[in-house]
Amino acid sequence: MLVFFSVSILVLTFLALPFSLTVNAGVDAGGKRGYIKLCLFFIPVYRAVLRPDGEAFHKNLMIERRKKTDEIHLNADKNDEKSIMQFFRKTPLLSAVRVRNLTLDVRLGIKDNAAATTFALAGIRAAFGAAAGFFRSREDISVYGRFIPEYNADVLQADAFGIISISIANIIYSFVTSLLYRR
Repeated sequence: MLVFFSVSILVLTFLALPFSLTVNAGVDAGGKRGYIKLCLFFIPVYRAVLRPDGEAFHKNLMIERRKKTDEIHLNADKNDEKSIMQFFRKTPLLSAVRVRNLTLDVRLGIKDNAAATTFALAGIRAAFGAAAGFFRSREDISVYGRFIPEYNADVLQADAFGIISISIANIIYSFVTSLLYRR
């Protein structure tokens, strides 16, 4: 009987124990490419290359991982099965993810236009401050940002690093929620 209780406590502890993942993401607007990489204990779990595709007013986001390519339409149409809104609705696991650390590095420049570079960087810094306020109000996390102006080049690059945590119990709960939602 004592062995049963000990094993039960160990299993329940393992289910509730949050695992920390590191997330690296970046975008290069000039090269029209981005990336995302998830690592568990410094072992890559997921890698993908992101690139926009489509016309100027109707863009799609192509996600290339290994030999598979997925397409997400960047619109809010509820009837479109590949829209970004449907993607977040079909992925309830995102609500179970807890952000623990967030760091953002941005390099922005508009060649020979210091005023536009400064105003654009200030706008990005303000948006980052609003996002940081949201994350800080949700949980106690550390948020850092570094914004570098490039006055002599046309560049927009952003790299983000974060630490997120999720437990197996949250994954099971999200899976059951998604099964109930699809009905």
